[in-house]
Amino acid sequence: MSRTSLEITIPILNEELVLEQNVLTLLRYLNEEIDQDKIRWKIVVADNGSTDRSPQIMDRLCKGSSSLQYLRIDQIGVGLALKTSWSQSKADIVGYMDVDLATSLTHIKEMLAAIIDQKYDFVYGSRLHQKAKVTGRSLKREVVSRIFNTVLRKYLKVRFSDGMCGFKFLRRAVADRLIEKGAKSDGWVFFYGITLSR
Repeated sequence: MSRTSLEITIPILNEELVLEQNVLTLLRYLNEEIDQDKIRWKIVVADNGSTDRSPQIMDRLCKGSSSLQYLRIDQIGVGLALKTSWSQSKADIVGYMDVDLATSLTHIKEMLAAIIDQKYDFVYGSRLHQKAKVTGRSLKREVVSRIFNTVLRKYLKVRFSDGMCGFKFLRRAVADRLIEKGAKSDGWVFFYGITLSR
């Protein structure tokens, strides 16, 4: 039986202060918690224009792990980083997490179950879900996030509740269609305004 392959992209821009610790945290979690007989995984750190020590840190980390890849994109833009990473991927499931690991890593297992077992095409995190537990978030960030998500739903007619949450995964075939159908933005609005039909 062939293993399902998973590729997690972490887009970064000048993240030298948290990069090493959080990449190693994610590596450790995947090594300890994900059954490698069933899931073949890789982490891609997609650097979209860092000018700090992030490239040197990633060069050193990649030498210590074959499950880690550093991808350099010289132009700033999270959307561009994701499109570049996913376009090169051959994994069955692609997705991304923010480098701050704000979403609990335990949700990775839930995401895999939803896509593999329950046959979902797309899974995303939401801090606005009624069962979500959000800690350490300032009132200002909360207000800005809610306004942004209201604008997305009203004007771009998106159907997900939290467009800013850095935890989104999808089948690679769906990612290919997303890019092909017009994910033109190279910035944060990469996902918005794109309708995927079966």
